[in-house]
Amino acid sequence: MLKEFEFEFKKKHSETKRLAQSKKLLSKNDGKVPVIIEKYKNDSTSHNLPTLSQSKFLFPGDFTYLDFLQIIRCKLSLSEKDSIFCFFKNGRLCQGTKTLKDIYNEDKDSDGFLYCSYTFENTQG
Repeated sequence: MLKEFEFEFKKKHSETKRLAQSKKLLSKNDGKVPVIIEKYKNDSTSHNLPTLSQSKFLFPGDFTYLDFLQIIRCKLSLSEKDSIFCFFKNGRLCQGTKTLKDIYNEDKDSDGFLYCSYTFENTQG
């Protein structure tokens, strides 16, 4: 089990500002899910893992968890031998067919964002 996640986004922005941002995003982007995605830092493999150029994203709510993983894999330019793991609230993994809207409704933070921490494992040596 992973330790409690710490997100730079939360450190840089007050809860009031984050709440205002998420409300604005949700009101202007019907059917989309605001997600903060950051690399899991307390991991021995994290130094080898690329960092995303941004941390704040909007995804269609009807995307499945597998769709979401594929987008993240592409943004990180991971090879086929690298398995990515994206964890949500309490270090929870999701079923591949679960929609982001459902994940958001279950795991969103009090500031209105869904937080995701990613790590990877080289599965072929």
